[in-house]
Amino acid sequence: MRSPHFRDYHGLLDEQAHSSFGMTDEIAERAGKLGEATVYSIGEIANGHRLADNTGSEIDATTMLRELHQDNIG
Repeated sequence: MRSPHFRDYHGLLDEQAHSSFGMTDEIAERAGKLGEATVYSIGEIANGHRLADNTGSEIDATTMLRELHQDNIG
Protein backbone atom coordinates (compact mmCIF):
# COMPACT_ATOMS: atom_id res chain seq x y z
CA MET A 1 0.00 0.00 0.00
CA ARG A 2 1.24 3.45 -0.81
CA SER A 3 -0.03 6.35 1.24
CA PRO A 4 1.22 9.28 3.29
CA HIS A 5 -0.73 7.58 6.12
CA PHE A 6 1.01 4.22 5.67
CA ARG A 7 2.09 3.95 9.32
CA ASP A 8 -1.41 4.61 10.64
CA TYR A 9 -3.03 2.20 8.20
CA HIS A 10 -0.41 -0.46 8.86
CA GLY A 11 -1.18 -0.28 12.58
CA LEU A 12 -4.92 -0.48 11.93
CA LEU A 13 -4.56 -3.50 9.64
CA ASP A 14 -2.21 -5.27 12.08
CA GLU A 15 -4.73 -4.73 14.86
CA GLN A 16 -7.52 -6.21 12.74
CA ALA A 17 -5.40 -9.21 11.75
CA HIS A 18 -4.50 -9.99 15.37
CA SER A 19 -8.14 -9.71 16.38
CA SER A 20 -9.28 -12.03 13.58
CA PHE A 21 -6.63 -14.65 14.30
CA GLY A 22 -7.46 -14.52 18.00
CA MET A 23 -11.15 -15.19 17.34
CA THR A 24 -10.46 -18.01 14.90
CA ASP A 25 -9.01 -20.40 17.46
CA GLU A 26 -11.75 -19.66 19.98
CA ILE A 27 -14.50 -20.26 17.41
CA ALA A 28 -12.89 -23.51 16.23
CA GLU A 29 -12.59 -24.81 19.80
CA ARG A 30 -16.21 -23.97 20.51
CA ALA A 31 -17.38 -25.66 17.29
CA GLY A 32 -15.38 -28.77 18.19
CA LYS A 33 -16.94 -28.89 21.66
CA LEU A 34 -20.37 -28.73 20.06
CA GLY A 35 -19.49 -31.67 17.82
CA GLU A 36 -19.28 -29.61 14.65
CA ALA A 37 -16.62 -30.04 11.97
CA THR A 38 -13.66 -27.67 12.05
CA VAL A 39 -11.09 -26.75 9.43
CA TYR A 40 -8.28 -29.28 9.42
CA SER A 41 -5.79 -28.10 6.79
CA ILE A 42 -4.52 -25.09 4.90
CA GLY A 43 -5.71 -26.76 1.70
CA GLU A 44 -9.26 -26.80 3.02
CA ILE A 45 -8.99 -23.10 3.80
CA ALA A 46 -7.63 -22.37 0.32
CA ASN A 47 -10.44 -24.31 -1.34
CA GLY A 48 -13.18 -22.79 0.78
CA HIS A 49 -12.29 -19.13 0.91
CA ARG A 50 -14.83 -16.67 -0.46
CA LEU A 51 -12.72 -13.53 -0.73
CA ALA A 52 -10.79 -12.73 -3.87
CA ASP A 53 -7.09 -11.99 -3.52
CA ASN A 54 -5.82 -8.66 -4.74
CA THR A 55 -2.52 -9.52 -6.37
CA GLY A 56 -1.73 -6.06 -7.67
CA SER A 57 1.83 -4.95 -7.00
CA GLU A 58 0.77 -1.40 -6.14
CA ILE A 59 -2.58 -0.50 -4.64
CA ASP A 60 -3.57 2.85 -3.29
CA ALA A 61 -4.70 3.01 0.31
CA THR A 62 -8.24 4.11 -0.49
CA THR A 63 -8.82 1.10 -2.74
CA MET A 64 -7.29 -1.31 -0.21
CA LEU A 65 -9.39 0.00 2.66
CA ARG A 66 -12.54 -0.04 0.50
CA GLU A 67 -11.91 -3.69 -0.41
CA LEU A 68 -11.25 -4.58 3.23
CA HIS A 69 -14.48 -2.87 4.24
CA GLN A 70 -16.46 -4.76 1.58
CA ASP A 71 -14.87 -8.06 2.62
CA ASN A 72 -15.93 -7.50 6.22
CA ILE A 73 -19.51 -6.38 5.66
CA GLY A 74 -20.32 -8.45 2.56
